[in-house]
Amino acid sequence: MLNAATPRTLRRTVGAAALGLAALLALAAPAHADVLTVGGGDNGPNAITDPSQISLETMTYTSYPNVLVIVGVYNNNNSPQQPTVDYDGNPLSLASAGLLGLGSTDPVAFTSLSSPSCNQTPATVFCALGSGTGGLGGAGPTLTYEGLAGATGALSTFGIAAPADGFELYAFDLDLPDDEGVSPTPLDISVDGAPDGSFVVAFSCQTRSSDSNSCPGEMEQTNLDGAGVIVAPEPASLTLFGTALAGLFAAKRRRRRSV
Repeated sequence: MLNAATPRTLRRTVGAAALGLAALLALAAPAHADVLTVGGGDNGPNAITDPSQISLETMTYTSYPNVLVIVGVYNNNNSPQQPTVDYDGNPLSLASAGLLGLGSTDPVAFTSLSSPSCNQTPATVFCALGSGTGGLGGAGPTLTYEGLAGATGALSTFGIAAPADGFELYAFDLDLPDDEGVSPTPLDISVDGAPDGSFVVAFSCQTRSSDSNSCPGEMEQTNLDGAGVIVAPEPASLTLFGTALAGLFAAKRRRRRSV
């Protein structure tokens, strides 16, 4: 332990070494530590019972105007339909290849057999969508197929079986004004045409880039606990029917007791 009796030269040497180590740790820290949640907080996955109103929210106070909204369409018959995503009453376009590192405008199949095109094994959602060795900035390490559709994955949380044919990934371009962006006040989007079991995640970059192999600047991403899963709510008619049956059963028991 250093104290007043420690030689000044030694104290200076140790102090300089500590500062150098702190600087190295700061440089080594990942740039994409911020979490972008969909449909709730980051203690999920989050149930999306109303796809017409889905919140996107960052867990920090940084405003990132460039966002990819990614819908993984539950594919149980090998013929998924392209969903639609709206923001502020306007439909979003599919993102162009190269935007924020996106590999293609076309949908991408994502299954347990997906081969990663970047440096992540097993394949992740953002890796599958990205081009080059970095994918979409190398982000989203928890969004694997197993994490989403495995025996203890996100779908199992809501009693949904794994899709027979995996997911089809669609990336939409949410181009926000520089002074708006995703902030702690959530943005609301709507998704139509995605069946139950589909998931919604997002990826954001501080700087818009057409470089097909990078995402410059700070990043935000959705992790598994912040992902949204589309889940049909229990129909009100079934709830009322169940309540009525319970009432009849209770009344029948009372009559028997009174006899």
